[in-house]
Amino acid sequence: MSNLKRTFERKTFVKADVLAEITEKNRSRNFNFGWLVALGLTLVLLVAGLQWVNTSASYVSVDINPSIMLTTNPWEKVVEVEALNEDAETLLVNLKQIGLQVDEAVELIIAEATEMGYIDLLAEGEIAMVTAYDDDEVDEERSEKIRERIQDRLEKREMAVNVVGHEAVAEQKELANKLGVTLGKVLFVQRLQERYPTLGGDELYEMSIKDIMIKVKEIRGNGPDKEALADKKALLKLKAVNKVQERTQEFVQEFREENPGTELTDAEIIRQEVKKRIDQIRQNRKGK
Repeated sequence: MSNLKRTFERKTFVKADVLAEITEKNRSRNFNFGWLVALGLTLVLLVAGLQWVNTSASYVSVDINPSIMLTTNPWEKVVEVEALNEDAETLLVNLKQIGLQVDEAVELIIAEATEMGYIDLLAEGEIAMVTAYDDDEVDEERSEKIRERIQDRLEKREMAVNVVGHEAVAEQKELANKLGVTLGKVLFVQRLQERYPTLGGDELYEMSIKDIMIKVKEIRGNGPDKEALADKKALLKLKAVNKVQERTQEFVQEFREENPGTELTDAEIIRQEVKKRIDQIRQNRKGK
């Protein structure tokens, strides 16, 4: 029982008891107040941290036939995915990439593009172009690091896809010099203008990539019809399966004609050829 309570029960008031009780209550209140302040600051820092995590740090474009722009945070986690053409809209309709590391997201895009028939693992020189942008410029060093990580992931999955950077023609280089912008900016703007003719003209080169992407979203409005895209995606996959079957049968037949008496199964022949293509890609990378 507290001194103050005993004081009331005795109907007497001892100055020392009352002062001691007040002091003790104030200590308790100060402790609680301090704890609440600490909790509040923690929550503020947590919210600020989450906002910073989702802040756009850079962009990574992926061009196969589908063209896709990934927005990443400072830890290279994907925070936004944008389709830059109709093929990309179809490919992305049910693909979940937010929160993935950028190389995981690109690998997923390439795997899906392969399944939909955009990539033929038995074809010579199959290429996926991957470029990292830091606001208005191409970050060549980061682009190369991302491409290397993606290439390693694909090779472990035995996918013979060559991941490269954008190659510009003389006209694009001349335009970049004329406008006083980076070559990466020219490649980026031209690719978008092909998809969205109403996007704008040379004024786009004076805008940041972030602002350009805002304009793209305004043009797109509410986005594509996901149900229609899902149906289209299913049809494309069905066609791709038939195409791949025909392609592999032709290849296996050619191989058996060139190697009579081989004891390899059809699956082993295909696997052997894919590994051969992967080895070629590795040799080309070493030769750079």
